[in-house]
Amino acid sequence: MKFSEYQSLIASGSAVTGGDVSVPKEARPFQGRRAGFITRLAAVCVDIGSVVLTIALVNGLLALIRFIVRRAAGAELPQLGWSVIAGTLLLWALWTWGWATTGRSLGDHIMGLRVVSHSGHALGWATAAVRAAFCLAFPFGLLWVLVSGANRSAQDVVLRTSVIHEWVIAMPSVPEGELSPEAQPSAELPTEEP
Repeated sequence: MKFSEYQSLIASGSAVTGGDVSVPKEARPFQGRRAGFITRLAAVCVDIGSVVLTIALVNGLLALIRFIVRRAAGAELPQLGWSVIAGTLLLWALWTWGWATTGRSLGDHIMGLRVVSHSGHALGWATAAVRAAFCLAFPFGLLWVLVSGANRSAQDVVLRTSVIHEWVIAMPSVPEGELSPEAQPSAELPTEEP
């Protein structure tokens, strides 16, 4: 169901429910509605935490390699500035890739959120990249959700995007016509040769 369909159901006063029991009954009315500040902040914290953990592990690995190669008396960690730059680039890449492909970053997935365009569709690569850069350059834009009647951040207002509650209800499927001939299921079972 697209975001525009969610909007029309909500505007008509109908409850937005799914037939799948994987979404808790209490959460179903929120499906498709714009997410609030706390949920979005929690998703951002998960994303930042995953990047900090990744950078710390990489720095530890690099320090161990330097220690083994140089046989120094102690392990030397990279400078903090380089770690911040690498972390910022990694977070930008994480957000850009996630928002352009599935509409979700790791934190969005855990919190049941999806970033969509004004029409309810997935963001394109350019919009996702600009939105990720905007979120990094102006993180306090998220605070606009607190005063916005529509739960939209400054980034959402400028780029005409929305962050909605959308728990995964069903596994996506690929229409048969889109499979390559090699990937088409075969009617014959392979036989083993002696």
